[in-house]
Amino acid sequence: MKRSPPYGIMRLMPARNLAPDDAPVAPSQGEWDAMSPAERDRVVASLPFVVENDFMSEGDAHARVVDDSVQAVRNRFGGNGPGSRSMYVGRSIMVHYPNVRGFAPDIFVVFDVEDRMRESWVVSREGKGLDLAIEVLWKGDARKDYHRNVALYASVGIPEYFVFDLNRMIITGQRLEPGTSTYRPILGQGGRFWSEVLGLHVAVQGGEFRFFLGEAVIPTDREVRRRLNEALTATLERAATDAERAATEAERADSAEARVRDLEARLAALLAGHTPS
Repeated sequence: MKRSPPYGIMRLMPARNLAPDDAPVAPSQGEWDAMSPAERDRVVASLPFVVENDFMSEGDAHARVVDDSVQAVRNRFGGNGPGSRSMYVGRSIMVHYPNVRGFAPDIFVVFDVEDRMRESWVVSREGKGLDLAIEVLWKGDARKDYHRNVALYASVGIPEYFVFDLNRMIITGQRLEPGTSTYRPILGQGGRFWSEVLGLHVAVQGGEFRFFLGEAVIPTDREVRRRLNEALTATLERAATDAERAATEAERADSAEARVRDLEARLAALLAGHTPS
C-alpha cells in the first residue's frame, strides 16, 4: 500500500524569517516515530531556522552577556577536570519541541549529549529537551520573557528558567514544581539564585550576570585571556629583568677578571725585576 506523505510535507516548505503564526511546527512524537530516516531529514530541513519575532538586534551589551554566559558555563563543565560533563550550550538557535511552535532562547543548556555544531535543536531528533533556559532582557519585549516564555517553557518541561534584566540589573528565576508543568519562583538569598540544574549560583556582580561555584566566580573567556596575558607579561618582564641582571653580573665578572689579569701581570713584572711600562 502506498504510504501517504509524512507529516504534512506540503506545509513544510523551507522557511526563514517567518512570523510565528505562519511558521511550521515540529511533528508530534508519534508522527516522528512513524517516519523513516529520510522523512525525518526532510522535516528537520523544512523547520525554520529563524522566527522573526524571536530574533532582533539588541546590540553589544546584550551580545556580551550572552557570550560571556555561554563561555562561563563551558569553562565550568568543559574539559576533563573535576565536574566536567558532556553538554551542549546553545546560543540563540531554534528549538523545536514536538507539536510546539519553535522558539529561540538566548542561552540554553542540555547535559549528557554530544557537543557538536548544530543549526537547530529538534527534541525528537536529539532525544532530549532543554535542561535550562536563560533570557537576557535588554531592548526586547519584556512580556515575552516574563509572561509568554514562563508559560511556554513550563509547558514543554524545561526544568529551570532565568531572566537577567540588563536594564534593571535584576535576576528572576523559575523552577518546575515536581511532577507538574508549573513553575514556582526561585527565591534569591543575598542577591544569589541557586540553579539546581547547574549546581551553581547566579548573581549580578559588577553590573554583570555571573555564575558562582561556592564563593568563586566562574571566569569568562575574556577573563581567562586577560589572566593569561597578565601572566605572560609578568613572565616576560621577569625574563627581561633576569637577562639584564645576568648581563650586569657578566659585565662585572669580566671587569673583575680584567683587574685580576692586570694585577697578575704587575706581580709577574715585579718578580722579574722590572716594572711594566
